[in-house]
Amino acid sequence: MRRVLLTALIALLAMPAAAGAATDPVDQILEDCQDGRIDKRYPKPALRKALKEMPADLDEYTNCRELIRAARDERRGGGAGPGSTFEDGDGFGALPAGEGGLPLGPDGEPIDPRGIAEPQERAELDRAREGVGRPVKVAGVSPGDHDADIPLPLVVLLVLTAGAGLAFVAPRLLDLVRSRRG
Repeated sequence: MRRVLLTALIALLAMPAAAGAATDPVDQILEDCQDGRIDKRYPKPALRKALKEMPADLDEYTNCRELIRAARDERRGGGAGPGSTFEDGDGFGALPAGEGGLPLGPDGEPIDPRGIAEPQERAELDRAREGVGRPVKVAGVSPGDHDADIPLPLVVLLVLTAGAGLAFVAPRLLDLVRSRRG
Protein backbone atom coordinates (compact mmCIF):
# COMPACT_ATOMS: atom_id res chain seq x y z
CA MET A 1 0.00 0.00 0.00
CA ARG A 2 2.85 2.36 0.84
CA ARG A 3 4.48 1.73 -2.54
CA VAL A 4 1.27 2.62 -4.37
CA LEU A 5 0.86 5.85 -2.40
CA LEU A 6 4.53 6.75 -2.90
CA THR A 7 4.32 6.05 -6.65
CA ALA A 8 1.14 8.14 -6.96
CA LEU A 9 2.71 11.02 -5.03
CA ILE A 10 5.81 10.98 -7.23
CA ALA A 11 3.66 10.88 -10.37
CA LEU A 12 1.58 13.84 -9.16
CA LEU A 13 4.70 15.86 -8.37
CA ALA A 14 6.33 15.07 -11.73
CA MET A 15 3.27 15.87 -13.85
CA PRO A 16 3.25 19.69 -13.46
CA ALA A 17 6.95 19.96 -14.29
CA ALA A 18 6.61 17.81 -17.41
CA ALA A 19 3.39 19.50 -18.48
CA GLY A 20 4.84 22.98 -17.99
CA ALA A 21 7.91 22.20 -20.08
CA ALA A 22 5.89 20.65 -22.90
CA THR A 23 3.20 23.32 -23.10
CA ASP A 24 5.30 26.51 -23.10
CA PRO A 25 4.45 27.91 -26.54
CA VAL A 26 7.56 30.15 -26.66
CA ASP A 27 9.86 27.14 -26.32
CA GLN A 28 7.82 25.28 -28.93
CA ILE A 29 8.05 28.21 -31.36
CA LEU A 30 11.80 28.65 -30.88
CA GLU A 31 12.36 24.93 -31.37
CA ASP A 32 10.06 24.77 -34.40
CA CYS A 33 11.77 27.59 -36.30
CA GLN A 34 15.31 26.20 -36.07
CA ASP A 35 14.95 24.03 -39.18
CA GLY A 36 14.20 27.04 -41.39
CA ARG A 37 10.42 26.85 -41.25
CA ILE A 38 7.51 27.05 -38.83
CA ASP A 39 5.30 24.01 -39.25
CA LYS A 40 2.45 24.90 -36.88
CA ARG A 41 0.25 27.90 -36.24
CA TYR A 42 0.77 29.67 -32.92
CA PRO A 43 -1.18 32.44 -31.15
CA LYS A 44 0.04 35.96 -31.93
CA PRO A 45 0.81 36.81 -28.27
CA ALA A 46 3.07 33.75 -28.07
CA LEU A 47 4.82 34.78 -31.32
CA ARG A 48 5.39 38.30 -29.96
CA LYS A 49 6.76 36.86 -26.71
CA ALA A 50 9.07 34.52 -28.66
CA LEU A 51 10.47 37.52 -30.57
CA LYS A 52 11.20 39.30 -27.28
CA GLU A 53 12.72 36.25 -25.54
CA MET A 54 14.75 34.90 -28.47
CA PRO A 55 18.29 33.91 -27.39
CA ALA A 56 21.09 35.88 -29.08
CA ASP A 57 22.71 32.85 -30.71
CA LEU A 58 19.42 31.70 -32.21
CA ASP A 59 18.80 35.21 -33.49
CA GLU A 60 22.26 35.48 -35.05
CA TYR A 61 22.64 32.03 -36.60
CA THR A 62 19.11 31.22 -37.78
CA ASN A 63 16.30 32.96 -39.61
CA CYS A 64 13.88 32.44 -36.71
CA ARG A 65 13.20 36.15 -36.28
CA GLU A 66 12.06 36.47 -39.91
CA LEU A 67 9.97 33.29 -39.71
CA ILE A 68 8.28 34.31 -36.45
CA ARG A 69 7.51 37.78 -37.83
CA ALA A 70 6.04 36.19 -40.95
CA ALA A 71 3.88 33.88 -38.82
CA ARG A 72 2.85 36.80 -36.60
CA ASP A 73 1.84 38.86 -39.65
CA GLU A 74 0.23 35.78 -41.27
CA ARG A 75 2.40 36.00 -44.36
CA ARG A 76 4.84 33.69 -46.02
CA GLY A 77 8.57 33.86 -45.13
CA GLY A 78 10.58 35.45 -47.94
CA GLY A 79 13.67 34.05 -49.59
CA ALA A 80 14.77 31.73 -52.32
CA GLY A 81 14.53 28.10 -51.31
CA PRO A 82 12.07 25.41 -50.36
CA GLY A 83 10.93 25.72 -46.76
CA SER A 84 8.23 28.38 -46.61
CA THR A 85 6.61 29.39 -43.35
CA PHE A 86 3.23 28.20 -44.60
CA GLU A 87 2.63 25.59 -47.27
CA ASP A 88 1.34 27.21 -50.41
CA GLY A 89 2.00 24.65 -53.10
CA ASP A 90 5.27 25.90 -54.57
CA GLY A 91 7.32 25.09 -51.45
CA PHE A 92 9.55 28.17 -51.61
CA GLY A 93 10.42 30.24 -48.58
CA ALA A 94 13.30 31.40 -46.43
CA LEU A 95 15.72 28.45 -46.64
CA PRO A 96 15.78 24.85 -47.73
CA ALA A 97 13.83 22.83 -45.19
CA GLY A 98 16.01 21.56 -42.36
CA GLU A 99 19.09 23.65 -43.17
CA GLY A 100 18.60 26.63 -40.83
CA GLY A 101 21.06 29.54 -41.00
CA LEU A 102 20.60 33.05 -42.30
CA PRO A 103 17.69 33.81 -44.61
CA LEU A 104 18.52 33.83 -48.31
CA GLY A 105 17.68 36.60 -50.74
CA PRO A 106 16.42 36.10 -54.30
CA ASP A 107 20.03 35.79 -55.49
CA GLY A 108 20.65 32.85 -53.16
CA GLU A 109 23.03 34.85 -50.94
CA PRO A 110 22.44 35.25 -47.18
CA ILE A 111 20.54 38.38 -46.18
CA ASP A 112 22.32 40.68 -43.73
CA PRO A 113 20.31 40.51 -40.47
CA ARG A 114 20.73 44.29 -40.08
CA GLY A 115 18.69 44.85 -43.24
CA ILE A 116 15.62 43.03 -41.88
CA ALA A 117 15.99 44.21 -38.27
CA GLU A 118 13.81 46.76 -36.53
CA PRO A 119 15.55 49.96 -35.28
CA GLN A 120 16.13 48.71 -31.72
CA GLU A 121 17.49 45.39 -33.04
CA ARG A 122 19.70 47.26 -35.51
CA ALA A 123 21.27 49.20 -32.62
CA GLU A 124 21.92 45.95 -30.72
CA LEU A 125 23.54 44.40 -33.81
CA ASP A 126 25.76 47.47 -34.24
CA ARG A 127 26.87 47.28 -30.59
CA ALA A 128 27.69 43.58 -31.00
CA ARG A 129 29.64 44.19 -34.20
CA GLU A 130 31.78 46.91 -32.56
CA GLY A 131 33.58 44.25 -30.53
CA VAL A 132 34.33 42.03 -33.54
CA GLY A 133 37.90 42.20 -34.82
CA ARG A 134 39.39 44.00 -31.84
CA PRO A 135 42.21 42.09 -30.11
CA VAL A 136 41.37 40.90 -26.64
CA LYS A 137 43.89 41.46 -23.84
CA VAL A 138 44.23 38.68 -21.31
CA ALA A 139 46.59 39.17 -18.34
CA GLY A 140 48.10 42.19 -20.07
CA VAL A 141 48.89 40.28 -23.28
CA SER A 142 47.06 40.52 -26.60
CA PRO A 143 47.49 38.20 -29.61
CA GLY A 144 50.53 39.13 -31.70
CA ASP A 145 52.00 41.32 -28.96
CA HIS A 146 55.64 40.14 -28.92
CA ASP A 147 57.10 42.65 -26.48
CA ALA A 148 54.63 41.89 -23.69
CA ASP A 149 56.03 41.44 -20.19
CA ILE A 150 55.52 38.13 -18.44
CA PRO A 151 53.43 38.76 -15.33
CA LEU A 152 55.44 38.55 -12.09
CA PRO A 153 53.24 35.84 -10.48
CA LEU A 154 53.87 33.63 -13.51
CA VAL A 155 57.64 34.15 -13.24
CA VAL A 156 57.54 33.25 -9.52
CA LEU A 157 55.48 30.14 -10.27
CA LEU A 158 57.93 29.02 -12.99
CA VAL A 159 60.96 29.54 -10.70
CA LEU A 160 59.32 27.60 -7.85
CA THR A 161 58.31 24.77 -10.19
CA ALA A 162 61.83 24.53 -11.62
CA GLY A 163 63.33 24.57 -8.09
CA ALA A 164 61.00 21.79 -6.92
CA GLY A 165 61.83 19.71 -9.98
CA LEU A 166 65.54 20.20 -9.44
CA ALA A 167 65.22 19.31 -5.73
CA PHE A 168 63.42 16.10 -6.72
CA VAL A 169 65.79 15.08 -9.53
CA ALA A 170 69.18 16.21 -8.10
CA PRO A 171 69.57 13.45 -5.45
CA ARG A 172 68.74 10.76 -7.99
CA LEU A 173 71.25 12.19 -10.46
CA LEU A 174 73.95 12.26 -7.77
CA ASP A 175 73.20 8.62 -6.87
CA LEU A 176 73.40 7.66 -10.55
CA VAL A 177 76.74 9.44 -11.01
CA ARG A 178 78.22 7.85 -7.83
CA SER A 179 77.08 4.35 -8.85
CA ARG A 180 78.82 4.67 -12.25
CA ARG A 181 82.09 5.88 -10.71
CA GLY A 182 82.31 3.34 -8.01
